[in-house]
Amino acid sequence: MIKLKKLANPKPIEVSTKNILFVRETARVKAYFKLAPTERARTRPPFNKEVLDAQSAIQELKRIQHSKCAYCETILEHDPGRYVSHYRPLSNAVDPIHDTEQLECYAWFAYEWQNLMLICKDCDNHKLNFFPISGRTAVALSSWRTAQLREMPLLLNPFEDNPSDHLMFDTDGVVRATTAAGKATIELLNLNRTALCLKRKEQIDKVLELILKSNNEYELTEALGHFTSDETSHGGAVRNCLGHVCRILQTEIRHGKYSARTDLKKKIIRLRGEFSSHDWQEAISLCKTDDLAFVIQNPDLGELKTRRYAYITRIEIGRFKGIDHFTLDLDASPSGQGRNESPCTMLLGENATGKSSILQAIALALMPREERQRIRLNQKSIIPHGIDDTLAPPLQPAVTVHFSNGETVALSMDLHTGRLKSIGTPQNRVFGYGSRRYFLSGRSTKVQSCPSRTLFNQAASLPDPTNWLLNLKEEEKFDAVARALASLLALRAGEFVARDDRSIFIQRHSSSLPIEHLSDGYKSLFAMAVDIMREMLKHWDNLEFAQGIVLVDEIENHLHPRWKMRVMSALRESFPRVQFIASTHDPLCLRGMFEGEVQVLYRDRNGSLQRVEQLPNVANLRIEQILTSDYFGLATTEDPMRQQALEQLAKYAAREDRDLSQKDLRHRDELLEHYGSLPMIGDTLDRQILAQALTRHIRDTGLATPIEHANAREESVRAIIEVLERNRREYGTR
Repeated sequence: MIKLKKLANPKPIEVSTKNILFVRETARVKAYFKLAPTERARTRPPFNKEVLDAQSAIQELKRIQHSKCAYCETILEHDPGRYVSHYRPLSNAVDPIHDTEQLECYAWFAYEWQNLMLICKDCDNHKLNFFPISGRTAVALSSWRTAQLREMPLLLNPFEDNPSDHLMFDTDGVVRATTAAGKATIELLNLNRTALCLKRKEQIDKVLELILKSNNEYELTEALGHFTSDETSHGGAVRNCLGHVCRILQTEIRHGKYSARTDLKKKIIRLRGEFSSHDWQEAISLCKTDDLAFVIQNPDLGELKTRRYAYITRIEIGRFKGIDHFTLDLDASPSGQGRNESPCTMLLGENATGKSSILQAIALALMPREERQRIRLNQKSIIPHGIDDTLAPPLQPAVTVHFSNGETVALSMDLHTGRLKSIGTPQNRVFGYGSRRYFLSGRSTKVQSCPSRTLFNQAASLPDPTNWLLNLKEEEKFDAVARALASLLALRAGEFVARDDRSIFIQRHSSSLPIEHLSDGYKSLFAMAVDIMREMLKHWDNLEFAQGIVLVDEIENHLHPRWKMRVMSALRESFPRVQFIASTHDPLCLRGMFEGEVQVLYRDRNGSLQRVEQLPNVANLRIEQILTSDYFGLATTEDPMRQQALEQLAKYAAREDRDLSQKDLRHRDELLEHYGSLPMIGDTLDRQILAQALTRHIRDTGLATPIEHANAREESVRAIIEVLERNRREYGTR
């Protein structure tokens, strides 16, 4: 971590009063704080991401931060706009030291220039809504300076605090706290993540090796300049560590004085000549101990109640139901992914491809053992067919789930008995929903003993959501549900979810709409969403930052086309920190998915499960383009009669007129007259080539796999391009 400089003035135009959008959105925030307390508690503060998509603001942050994470100094390799985050959270701010939560803090700083920074996904996933302070919580709509003085934050702000005053990096790449604020920052951001420590250690080791071995002063000066530069990955950590090694040389080895203000590079060059290699090696070894006199170890902060979070990045399945061996990578780093959204995945494939089996495999691997017992699964039903269990080893790895923090959870299966055994502890709760998601009115939530029952039992039903909501005693939890439902149902300003003694309804300005009056599609989504909320609130205090993994099979079921187009966006807005993994047959449900988040599955000619590689960006395609792309592989979205006409015309066009009978010619002309929008096909050689390519393409649409279909289409397109290129050359020479 390094000290960063951000000038309050002049701000980028897009986050100043010179921008109309900025003025309008800040006015909406102020209007939110004027709402009645009940309405404010049941709706989320307004936030428009477009304000922070301003390129001038993003590029300025990128320049100031040297394209690095403000906290861990990891290079931000992709679009920097994805990493815009807030020093103070936008809602539900939790002080883990005093164990308090402030619902409305700090929505009024949503567009505050001083509150914006670029943070890598790992740091952001640990930071969440934690904001420890040693003072008193700021008053709503207070200024930035007033809030800083009143709260005295314990989370370091690289734009206002000097990290070297609070943190010390040792030669193993481990960061140690020298103050209470340093300790809070390390623990909240998990700055001693294993992979992160190894990267810092790698950089530190390179520099120390050069110091010990290099005899060329110019070469050493250049290397030190590079590795300690603000532009270099972890350059601040390297600089901090080298400073402490020099301090040990002067105070512990020589028992002299240390001056922190001397230029570090010049100091190292000078000390390299004054001390032997043995002295340097001893200083390096001392910089790894825990009892350095100048380090204040473990400042007393009490217990910080933080939570670990990781999302699934990879799934390996072997010998599970109809899947012999399959690997699916989910960590696609989609370029369009929202800054506060977890990655999601949509599985596409024909029936019997194995989509449901993948969802069940994930659920069984991650759910606790007692939940696996409660779903009453016939465990022998998940043993693949055709395996001689008398020859197989007793335990076979069935499912391995990899998480973003490097940890794994494995599920092994006894092929003799079907007994399942888990290895590892999942980082998140998992909830699964099958394709049938109905609920029975009046059904008690106690009947639903396992949140993933419907994923394994199509006859199971969800509990009545209104029954749970009416009996929810904690008003804060009902408010949390109401806020999430307002996002899910896209309620307008002035509308919010409310309840009385008998019903749940949407409160409007002049009327109310009971939930039971919603359409079946609304009620189906409502039931599943409330069920997720019920389970989440057992482990979290709010739904804005609640984390987990939700599996949904055939997510399009029961939904109106209009809802299919926004179901994923609605779920992601309602549960921004939840990782959804769903399956669908409907292209409308791909709306709300980003590049790399759609996985197309198919069975090859040997029956093995495969995935289609190098798919186009689904976010840039129209619905009809999605249907005729490799996502769905349809030859056309036209009606069957038009398709038949196209096929017949292609056959006629591949022959010369003299080879056609009068009946064929009349039929061709009739088809052209009725389907005039089709490409004109005539007797020239070029048009015959085009027709032949078209005929071959239509014939090949019935090929077995999406890969074969894509290859055939590519060949057809290549043939057409050759004709067009030849025509261009011929006409160009005339």
